[in-house]
Amino acid sequence: MIGSGPLAGARPLLAGALHYFGVEPRSWRPCLRAMRTLGFTFVESAVPWGVHERGPGRFDFTGPRDLGAFLDACLEEGLPVLLRVGPRVGGELLAGGLPERVVTSAAMQARSGRDTKVVVLEPPRGWALPSYASPEFLHEVAAFYRAVGEVVAPRLAPAGPVALLQVDSEQGGFFRAGPFCADYHPALLARYAEEHGGAEPPRAFPHPPPSDPAELAPLLAWLAFREGRIAATLATLGELLDAAGLVRPGAAGPGALRTHAFPPLPPVTYDVAAAERVVDVASVHLLHRRPEYARLRQRVQYLAGSSRFPLAAPLALGCFPWGPSVTADDAVATLLGALLHGAVGYSATMAVGRDRWLGAPIDPGGGLHAALAEPVRRVHAALQQAGWCTLASAAAPRVGLLVPRDYLRLGLAASHLGPLAALGEALGLARAAAPTDHHGLEGPVAEEAPAVTAALAAALDRARVPFVVVDSSADAAALGRLAALVVPTFDFL
Repeated sequence: MIGSGPLAGARPLLAGALHYFGVEPRSWRPCLRAMRTLGFTFVESAVPWGVHERGPGRFDFTGPRDLGAFLDACLEEGLPVLLRVGPRVGGELLAGGLPERVVTSAAMQARSGRDTKVVVLEPPRGWALPSYASPEFLHEVAAFYRAVGEVVAPRLAPAGPVALLQVDSEQGGFFRAGPFCADYHPALLARYAEEHGGAEPPRAFPHPPPSDPAELAPLLAWLAFREGRIAATLATLGELLDAAGLVRPGAAGPGALRTHAFPPLPPVTYDVAAAERVVDVASVHLLHRRPEYARLRQRVQYLAGSSRFPLAAPLALGCFPWGPSVTADDAVATLLGALLHGAVGYSATMAVGRDRWLGAPIDPGGGLHAALAEPVRRVHAALQQAGWCTLASAAAPRVGLLVPRDYLRLGLAASHLGPLAALGEALGLARAAAPTDHHGLEGPVAEEAPAVTAALAAALDRARVPFVVVDSSADAAALGRLAALVVPTFDFL
């Protein structure tokens, strides 16, 4: 629950996306009123860098891009805002909303283990991933944040509507998250050498595979470094937001809490618990259909055990045109499943439809699509009737199933899927692609660790023991809320 901004007291975070740049300004208020009719309590919107930029250092916030006018309308309609300020916002935009000149700049591009640019294969066409270690890229981000800050800083909560700021989107390599895909930018290599006694990071899994466990250490160290850079990157972006006036709430001043949303993958390339040491809330994309219930449950159980505020954000109400079809039935099942397994709030993509999106409860003119609008209204009404804000997030002490991060790293490094390892996890192919090599250990840990974890989860289910999934990087406070902790261990931990 969030209790700042134009709100008198706390309310559940039931957010829906309305992209102001994709809807006619005359339709903003009808859409906002339709959202209130359906029980949404927050508005979520992205601020695409590429939509507003007119050239280096020149930005347009007028007409259909008038972010200030949109935020003022949200305030007057009584809906606080979760604003996604990038630099990457996704939103089915080319290059995730980044300007063309940024993704084509060699100085700003991430580098692969083969010292080539890292191409993200995302419709309608691929684009080169920028390096968040590049000084040139961070300089450009700072200029964009300053432009956003001029509009948004005067509209921060509590006097203004902006209560939450999402910093970037889908850190962790996006979908190029293989162990040796990225990032080998010179600035990052220098940082790695500084932290590892001048060592160079590995650029491929050894062939033949290591037979001595000591040979695994550099691989695990590299993947641990990459994970750590996510939190470091979010911290750097946070400093740039501070400099632009987009600050966190102070003792006596305005501000907005900070969030981040990781890609719709298992936590093999990111770490929610570690991210929440630099942002207030970290979440994971939930883009599922009804048959994918088991995978949805696993994601939400991980959030429930590893995040201080398990937020299902974004959660798909509809789908993008080039992805698997998500029906109204799928969307409602995903929403109910997320709430059932521990999510205490959510943000829907999309609440209001626009181009490049199929299915939403509200059309771009503010009209309702009954197939999805009515089920969403009923869910929100039930949450209100149940006093969702006053319910404890856990009615009784729970069991935690720990996921040791080193086993995740080993599985990712040694996966036969190579650069597609993270995507293979999402498609359920990771088990089949896990190596059977022992690497000098007592058994094939990369293959056995996920199998044992799944068996432990199944055993808890058979015993009807509620449990959450806990990242091994979780702090003592998170562990202290549990009645018991189940820890799968092998030769090393």
